[in-house]
Amino acid sequence: MKKSMLGKCLTSTLAGVLTFAVSGCGSVANSSIDQRLTSQEIADLTMKWWPGDYSNAEQISFLKEDGAPIWNEGQHEDGQTFGGHLPVTSYYRTIDIPAFGEKVLYLEEFTFNDNPYRQRLYTIKVDQEDKVRVKLWYFPDKTTYANAWKHLSEVSKLTPDDMSPLPDSCDLIVHQQDDNRLHMMMPKDQCKFGKNIFDYQVSLSAEDFWFRDRIVDAETMEITMTAGGFTYHKLDKVVN
Repeated sequence: MKKSMLGKCLTSTLAGVLTFAVSGCGSVANSSIDQRLTSQEIADLTMKWWPGDYSNAEQISFLKEDGAPIWNEGQHEDGQTFGGHLPVTSYYRTIDIPAFGEKVLYLEEFTFNDNPYRQRLYTIKVDQEDKVRVKLWYFPDKTTYANAWKHLSEVSKLTPDDMSPLPDSCDLIVHQQDDNRLHMMMPKDQCKFGKNIFDYQVSLSAEDFWFRDRIVDAETMEITMTAGGFTYHKLDKVVN
């Protein structure tokens, strides 16, 4: 995909319904990190913790009870780029797809009425500087492989030429922290496309993962799109 097409893809995806939330610190039972991990161990733990089905239904319920604003379906189409929190359901799957490496995740996220929100491949590796990196790979569209989380056979046939990777400056760098979570951040102010800087962050445990993102004007450094005041969107792992 050409750079202009990638920028368009980023804008339509990240700008479409950006929104994030946090409520409480969440449980970390059975997920304690008792020692400092090597980079390879952090990469392995990321692959162990992340796969699963997720929902922020409980968070949305609490927010509604508190009278907090909730993002409305079609809000972005109405021209609103700031708002409340968005109901999200996510599916993260380990996928065997050697063309992309040894550690690969496939993910799909949905909002209102199964509206596609994110669809990605994530590749996880330790680089030459001993940093754990998560690279984000975009699909050319979100319809060809819709609901592939239920059956990964078709996705498993893809090669890097079929996808559009974000540049290294947009990789998530994974860090172990003392709160029993793995924290992932893009290099500060480096994921830039045209006049926009994209900022996506994740906090992961064995029971849940939180995310938040925003778009910042590269010249003024003012936030031009976000929701929930750039607080984390908290998704709990669903036990089936």
